[in-house]
Amino acid sequence: MENNEKSMPNKFEVWNYFHDGSVTQIEGTFPDINITIEIQYLRDVFSKDGKSIIVNLSGCSFIEYLDWKKEEKFQDLDSISAMRPEILSAEGIEGKAHIICVEGTLDIQYQDVSFELDNGKPITAFDLDKVSEKYWDEWEKKNRANNMKQHSIFRKMCDQIRKLNARFWPKADITLLKLPQRKGDFRA
Repeated sequence: MENNEKSMPNKFEVWNYFHDGSVTQIEGTFPDINITIEIQYLRDVFSKDGKSIIVNLSGCSFIEYLDWKKEEKFQDLDSISAMRPEILSAEGIEGKAHIICVEGTLDIQYQDVSFELDNGKPITAFDLDKVSEKYWDEWEKKNRANNMKQHSIFRKMCDQIRKLNARFWPKADITLLKLPQRKGDFRA
């Protein structure tokens, strides 16, 4: 491993790499199960020739999805994949991956996990960690730049409102907004 400063997540926490990804297919028979996760943004960082990452589970003995709306548990693999659970976060609880999804929880018990792109190329948890970090760093920079641009537009609009106020109500002391004095200070 190149980067010894950062410890890799355990075999259950690796599901956190798939934030906003959807389970689209679950195949295989116990104990060997393959779960396809459609996660275009992360997949594109590897290469743009697919849209999914496959999670290969060995020693898998349990999969259950709890649908919060229906207040019902599902263990049938086709039923679970038909619901397309969208992953938010995960943690290891009592020897299982406890995966929080948008509309429920997915619990999976397994011995080992490996990964591959939907083009068949194997990848490691370390690879997922690197591309995930790269993606979210770029996302943060992009959104920070967008926020700065919006701040600039907001300032120009406020300046225009002040000019209109001065023109139409020259004797009035009207203050609509107090503009931020420094970048990132958006108090009204």
